[in-house]
Amino acid sequence: MAASSRRTQDLLMDDKWDHCVDLSLRRFVYSSLAGAATGLVLFRSPTSRWAALAFGAGCGIGSAYTDCSRILDGHLPQFTAPAAARAAPVAPAPAAPAAAAAAAAAAASAAAGASGSSDQLPQD
Repeated sequence: MAASSRRTQDLLMDDKWDHCVDLSLRRFVYSSLAGAATGLVLFRSPTSRWAALAFGAGCGIGSAYTDCSRILDGHLPQFTAPAAARAAPVAPAPAAPAAAAAAAAAAASAAAGASGSSDQLPQD
């Protein structure tokens, strides 16, 4: 009895995958054609026409992925970022003391020049 139940579940999952593949191909083709027709009517540049086609194809694949995820009850793989990308960001190395002092002096001189102190005025 358990073997029969397992076989039924496998057939059901095969039917779901067949339906998802069919749905994905149809949506990809139809939305690509819609994007190409829209690009042909609205745009003059070949680059813009290709962009409209690519946008249509992306919309078709995205909607098929969403529906297949619902059909397969979340049995699609979940992609996560690599461990290196999830690690805490690395703080920048501190500046050398001489470079920091030079930068501070330059900032102070720029601030004094911008404030318009009396010793900086031109002499007549």
